Amino acid sequence: MWKQLELVEQFKYKVVVVEVLLHFKRMQQGEIFRAFAEELGGRGYTVSCTMLFAPDFASAAARRRVYVVGVRHDVHEECGGYCFPIGRSRHHPVSSILEPEFFRRGVRVRSGSYTQFEVPKQRSKRCLRQMGEMAGEGPGRVVYSVDALASTQTATGKGPGWTAGLYEVNGGVSRLTVREVARLMQISDSVDMEEGEAGARRHLGNTTPVGVARAMGASVEQ
Repeated sequence: MWKQLELVEQFKYKVVVVEVLLHFKRMQQGEIFRAFAEELGGRGYTVSCTMLFAPDFASAAARRRVYVVGVRHDVHEECGGYCFPIGRSRHHPVSSILEPEFFRRGVRVRSGSYTQFEVPKQRSKRCLRQMGEMAGEGPGRVVYSVDALASTQTATGKGPGWTAGLYEVNGGVSRLTVREVARLMQISDSVDMEEGEAGARRHLGNTTPVGVARAMGASVEQ
């Protein structure tokens, strides 16, 4: 983010949009985030921020990110304040992006060490639904339902869930395929993914869902 301030100083963009993880806003009790916003404001920008939830913009991934928008003062005076997009309330479950079982053979996980919860765990409809967990220690062992939202995809990961998480699919346990992860990020099936699975998952984990990016872009244009 601090590198972006150097670019802002150099190019004097009309509008600056920055996406950050939720925990960045809480680091050192918010001091780092406030320092960044003040630095951006000191370079001649009116700054605002909000949290956007990807399922509100038609993604099936429960992805929450903070978006910081800086509007150059002269543009702000001419066009008025920036208004963040408002999503819709209808959400799509993981089951809506699954490929046919034939294409899912490579992501199945041995389910012999899987223990299903007596009652699924879910704090709210905006959260993942936990169905059980794999034996062992470490991350990536919780198994989720495909009838709720998907976990946030990451660029790197550990455990059997790797970067995509584990799900109960057709009576077994599996990760999501690369194409399913791309669908979570709302990338068309016509787009070719990187041939190496690790590289493709890394790129997708660093991707902003298309619906969120489109909504932000439309708001900037307005």
